Amino acid sequence: MSFKHLSLSRKSRTLSAEERALEDVLHQLGLESHRADPLDLAAMLGISTWNPGDPPALAPVDLPHTFLRRLWLLSPQARSPHCHTQADPFADALEDGGLPGLREDTQCAVNPLDLVTAVYMSASNFLRQEMTVRMAQCGFAVPLLLPPCGPGGQATLLLWPLRAVVRTWRPHLLAEPDSFIKGDMTSAQMPLLSFVRLGRCSVSKSQVVNHILGGFQGPTSCFLHKGMDGGQLPRRLSNGLVEVSWYLPSGDRDLDIFHEPVMVANLRGDAAMSTATFKAQLRFLSRNSSVLFVFCEALGEKEHLQLASFRDSGSQILLIMCSQEEGEKEEEEGKKEVALQKLAEDLELPEGAVLSCSMHDGEELLANRLSEAVRRLLRDSPRLLTLAKAADTTHELSIASDEGKACRMALTEAEEVLKGIEEQGASRYKEEQLPLQGQLWKRLVQLQNEESRLKDSVNSAQRKQELLTEKENLCQERREYKMTAAMRSFIAALSTPDKLKRAFFLSWMRLRLNAMIQQSQPITEKQEAITVGETQELHNQEMKQPEVSLGLEHFTREMGLVFELSILSRGSGADGVLCFPALAADLLLYGLPFELLDGDASTITLQWVGSVLSEVHRRLLRDSRVRVVTILGLHTSSNAAVISALLGVTFPVGDNQNTRGASMLLLAVPGNLRRDLACDFLLLINTEGLKCPGMVQDEDSVMQDNRLATYAMGLSDVTLLNLPADGEVEMRNTLLMAVNALLRVKETGRMPIFQAVAQGNGMDTELLLQLLGRATQILSAGDKNLAEPSFDNLLELEATSSKQCLQGPWQNSHPMAPISHGYSKAVMDHKQNLLDTLRKCVANTPSISLLDFLEHVRSLWDTVLFEKFPFELKSIDVGEAFCDLCREFSHWEQTFLEYMGSWVEGAVQLILTFKESPLVMGDPNGHQTLEELLSSLKMQAAKEVESEAIKVLSNLEEYFKKGKGHSSLVKKYRDNFTNSVGMLKQQVACEVSDKIETAKWDHNIVTQKRGFQNKLEAALEVRLGSILECHKAGEPILEDKQLQEEFDQVWDESISKLALMPLEIQDIISQVLQQLKENLSNRGISKHLDKLAEVTSYESSVFIIDEEHFGYRSRMKQMFTVEDKMQAQALADRVIEDCRKYVLRKKSLKRDYLDSYTIELLKIVDKALDSKQFDIRSRFEVELKVHICGSAAHSFQEMHKNITRESDPLIHLEKAREQHFWKFVYNFRKRDQCQQAARAFTTLCLKPALLDYVYSALRRLIQKQLLCSDGQQYRSPQAFHFNLLRELLQEDSFESFLDYLLSSESFIRRRIQDHVDEYLSGIGMLQAWMQQHLEQISGRMVTAVRQTGACWNESSRTIRLLLERVCDSLEDSGEVNIPQDALQGPLFQITTPGDRFIKYLEKSLAEMLQSLKEEFSQAGGSSSENIANTLQALPVQPQDDLYLRVRGCEEQCPFCKAPCEVWGVDHTVHHALLHRPKGLVSYTCATSNSLSHTICPSDIAGENLFCNRDTDRQFLCYRDYRSVYPNWIIPEMAPGSHGVSVYWKYVLVRHNSRFAKEYQCGPAQLPEEWLSITQEEAIQSLRQTFGIE
Repeated sequence: MSFKHLSLSRKSRTLSAEERALEDVLHQLGLESHRADPLDLAAMLGISTWNPGDPPALAPVDLPHTFLRRLWLLSPQARSPHCHTQADPFADALEDGGLPGLREDTQCAVNPLDLVTAVYMSASNFLRQEMTVRMAQCGFAVPLLLPPCGPGGQATLLLWPLRAVVRTWRPHLLAEPDSFIKGDMTSAQMPLLSFVRLGRCSVSKSQVVNHILGGFQGPTSCFLHKGMDGGQLPRRLSNGLVEVSWYLPSGDRDLDIFHEPVMVANLRGDAAMSTATFKAQLRFLSRNSSVLFVFCEALGEKEHLQLASFRDSGSQILLIMCSQEEGEKEEEEGKKEVALQKLAEDLELPEGAVLSCSMHDGEELLANRLSEAVRRLLRDSPRLLTLAKAADTTHELSIASDEGKACRMALTEAEEVLKGIEEQGASRYKEEQLPLQGQLWKRLVQLQNEESRLKDSVNSAQRKQELLTEKENLCQERREYKMTAAMRSFIAALSTPDKLKRAFFLSWMRLRLNAMIQQSQPITEKQEAITVGETQELHNQEMKQPEVSLGLEHFTREMGLVFELSILSRGSGADGVLCFPALAADLLLYGLPFELLDGDASTITLQWVGSVLSEVHRRLLRDSRVRVVTILGLHTSSNAAVISALLGVTFPVGDNQNTRGASMLLLAVPGNLRRDLACDFLLLINTEGLKCPGMVQDEDSVMQDNRLATYAMGLSDVTLLNLPADGEVEMRNTLLMAVNALLRVKETGRMPIFQAVAQGNGMDTELLLQLLGRATQILSAGDKNLAEPSFDNLLELEATSSKQCLQGPWQNSHPMAPISHGYSKAVMDHKQNLLDTLRKCVANTPSISLLDFLEHVRSLWDTVLFEKFPFELKSIDVGEAFCDLCREFSHWEQTFLEYMGSWVEGAVQLILTFKESPLVMGDPNGHQTLEELLSSLKMQAAKEVESEAIKVLSNLEEYFKKGKGHSSLVKKYRDNFTNSVGMLKQQVACEVSDKIETAKWDHNIVTQKRGFQNKLEAALEVRLGSILECHKAGEPILEDKQLQEEFDQVWDESISKLALMPLEIQDIISQVLQQLKENLSNRGISKHLDKLAEVTSYESSVFIIDEEHFGYRSRMKQMFTVEDKMQAQALADRVIEDCRKYVLRKKSLKRDYLDSYTIELLKIVDKALDSKQFDIRSRFEVELKVHICGSAAHSFQEMHKNITRESDPLIHLEKAREQHFWKFVYNFRKRDQCQQAARAFTTLCLKPALLDYVYSALRRLIQKQLLCSDGQQYRSPQAFHFNLLRELLQEDSFESFLDYLLSSESFIRRRIQDHVDEYLSGIGMLQAWMQQHLEQISGRMVTAVRQTGACWNESSRTIRLLLERVCDSLEDSGEVNIPQDALQGPLFQITTPGDRFIKYLEKSLAEMLQSLKEEFSQAGGSSSENIANTLQALPVQPQDDLYLRVRGCEEQCPFCKAPCEVWGVDHTVHHALLHRPKGLVSYTCATSNSLSHTICPSDIAGENLFCNRDTDRQFLCYRDYRSVYPNWIIPEMAPGSHGVSVYWKYVLVRHNSRFAKEYQCGPAQLPEEWLSITQEEAIQSLRQTFGIE
């Protein structure tokens, strides 16, 4: 934006707001000049046809062209107003009246609706029509009513654009399940649903409509809305616009939203805001709508008045009241319902005509409710409407129509031409009004064809005479022809000087003829025949007679026949026929296809075609050149639709399924492409009717198809081969059609360049492309006059089939199906490929003038008519046999290539692994040097290539000998296959040689690298071992930096010992120059050799042809023309480009230069020069080769430098330095892991097991020795307790007695431990025993490790498995138990060679054994400390074992605490032998504080009482003790008797006072007889008690 721009837009203050908005938007979009001079269809040539890309808009002025270009591509993004423009820095200062859209927060210049409206306002009727057709194909809503441009202006009904919108649908009411309706949208009857808005509305009306049209599949993008790109911007131009769209059912009840078709209209803007602006649109919609959907939020006075005006329109009204509130209380909802009911009563609306909704309900929920309302409407038989009849009311509604006076006059003329056709039918009309192309004409053509095929013989002479007689009679009958009324009207309409009226007339003719064919009546899919693959149904159709078709081409064909008749038969036909060629030329230049070959009669009216093309040539510039592009494909492949999509032309797609023929169009080439394409026009030829399902497929039909395909292909420079969607039958028919035509065209000395247009990307398509490509290469083999690569981009197409697949709208089966997602991209890709192919065509074939083309038309027709081919036109067997042979041949070639590929791989590997060594005695194949090996391999390679080529030729010979696949039919092409083998052999031999030479270079590098690597690895291995030796367990882990220092030191030392030198750079330019000198010498050229110096000093430049390149005589006699110069320049450009690509391919291989590269390069040049068709001097050849070799030499020199630099050993080694370093680090970490794992296993598993073994054995040995040395003491609990009590008595120590009585268990344990210590210190054998057991287990461990390592060869498995085997081997004896829980840790999950790990394990084991040996030698002394430490290490100490042997029952008497002496653990009743006086355990008498001297047995026998916690402190008689202690038995003993308690009575007597003092009470009052007990009596009592003798 600029201030100047803004000032211009505000200059006139008298303009209304609407006019100012229109002016601003048109100026912003660069369309202001097109209000007076509208955009027309010719503008699309520059916008779309020659633009293979889709660049984004850079500024708002680019948006109209971007919109149109994308619309022609059927892009979903066509309406996007997005552009890459800078935000306006002055936008804030210019808010009032400034152009919206150029703010920092958006990249959209205008509202997309304004963009569409502006382009429609600036376009002609015919451009609008094409725009509307494409918008409908995209599923976009199309303008129906354009808003007025200012006060007093009128809205405009766009009826003319809609007349060309033809759609197909299938209502559910149709009787036949496979039938459907096809018709234009202006004549189709359907209900109109209109959507308008009054006032503000919180719900998006357009989004609701999109949801309705999309149904359960989601909203469509039919109507633009504020949620789309740019939709938030204010509308300045499109308020008042009425758009229309349709919903068309498919007949599938599961998919269809509505069962009948409906038309949907959408009024843009607030209808209540500007009644004047919207008045006409509202009246139009209310009068014609079946239902008027009114969206409103708040009804004011204006809204009420507007709604009241709808009541008398006849339309049903459905009012949608929208609310912004999320939810309301029940009371408020009730009030709202009452208000809505009153509103319906005021507006006299029926029940249910008012709906309420909230913005929070969403558009989808509202759309579902409205969809249900529409379905109810359709069930109630609503009012139906056609737009054509609705247009009749526009005058009374003050709505202008786009169909002006010229359009109406043209309609009248078209109706005059077609008068009577509806009553008579097409067949009768054609017979009466177009008689020259009837049966008489077809019979005459048949006679001419038969005459042309007759050979010279007696019978043929007689038949010729019969044919001449019949022909004369037919011609005489034709001479009576008088021009019919329809033709007179047709010619008069074409002869008008008013070009606009003539354009309307031609459009009306096309529309009327199509409408008469459609008639909006149900037709069957079989008649339409658009489904691919229904072969049986199509076969059934082929048996029927073809239907009569009638199109605009039939009227122009009649013109030609009238002209032809008048020229051949003077006085016949009609007056004024001489102007017919001029009229036809006008039509051709206007853009109407001109029929080249009449497919119905399968002939060409040469006089007519010649006159028309001559007239066109006269009107063009004298030196205008053309190139011919033909599209060839089956009728079901929609050739017209495909070429129209690619180039934006208008070949009639048509609905006639039995139309056959070829028509042509002239397409002007823009100036910027004329030099690239070497032509001024493209002459496009479209073929229709090949294998047409609506025609009888008999022998004549096959011949006509072959004639049409051969003729169309023979005329073309580039043939677009239109491949159908995948289907076996269609693919086979396409292949046979193309190959048969190709075989015939080759006989004419031409072969077009093919460009494939695939509508499917399945396997059938790829196989067809490969086979057809191979067929063209074989046919070109050995023929210097034919371009070798005659089928373009086959491999690329195969590799990117999804990218190349063109699935257009003609393939959609559902009426509402969207365009294929990749359609736009596919169109652009194919268009770019076509332009590239046309550029390649420049060097292969020269462009020609129209007169030259006319001469080619005549000569080729003569060849086709008289069948100057090796096989008849009606035959397809030759093509089929050729395809079969191509398949077999491709298989043989593939086997050849696969074998040689495998052989080369083996040879390269042999070279790379070769090591020079002395000749092995007795080995005749041994090679001492690499050169000997290379020489041997090259000789062997030549033999292998020759052998495999012979196999292919043998297979070919065998194929013809055995007569496989009708081989006799293709013997003529045997040399082509043989030449292909020769070319393949030469190519393979060259490639093999190159790979062997490259392998030699690689071997030298590999050898040097291998030597260094071996030395480096050896040095690193030594350093690695020393580092690992120093890195012990528990030390800090070495960091990478420390390892880097170690590695660098070894690396530098190893490099210094190699003494490597950098590789020498060769002079490749001199080598190329030498090859060039040899090439020129071999070709006998000795002049202009001074130019060779330019190879060395080459600078990038363009090779330009001048007169000096042509011979002197040619220049003197002016024998060469501008065309020759152009051909020479094109030849040079093509050769230079081919050589450039060859050099690039070699550079991409990353190999060093070979002399064969230059030899092959010069072969390319020589081959092109040998095929030239003009005279040039040797100077041309020298300068061209110098130019090419100069560029190539410098590229090869650069390539050699790069390869040498990359191949330098020092550079290679330096590049590999980091890799070697990390390998060194990896090896260290890996081995360190191994070392750590070995140490961990030794520490965590082996050492505990070893110690457990040693100490367990030591424990058992100590126990055995103790039992042997003093076995009587520990033989039984009785013996032990007898000895213990006797020792206590003999010691006579009060403290010992007290300790025993109060804590007998600990006392006994101490006694046993003292005994063990005393015994071990006495014998001094502990150390010897430990060493003995250590040697036993260590030997077994060493043996187990070695044996496991010897059997282990699974380096790919974790070391955990190896260690488990070691453990299993040790545990087999049952004496060793290895703890294996630690083996589940991550340290033992590593993989490493077993032998390496075993070494680490043996080393770690030896270290552990030595450490334990030293530890045992130090800990095995006889000192009490060593003994204690050793015993502490035992799993179970000896004193514990001995204690368990003698402990007996641990229960005590509940009264005197005497131990139970019933030995064994399974008894239930306890019994004590030695009950004690209770005073020994602190009992006192109940009546005094003196110790009690009573004994349990005497208490049981007496009347004494006791109480304790067990009796709940209640006194109980001793004799009843079992009621409390049932598990005890205490024998009764009379008081006063000694019994068995003599021992403890003696002890109490001896230490009575000490016990009293200890328990802080009085001494016991002992009986007198106790005082006389002696020690001997006490001991004797013990003996008696324990039964000791």
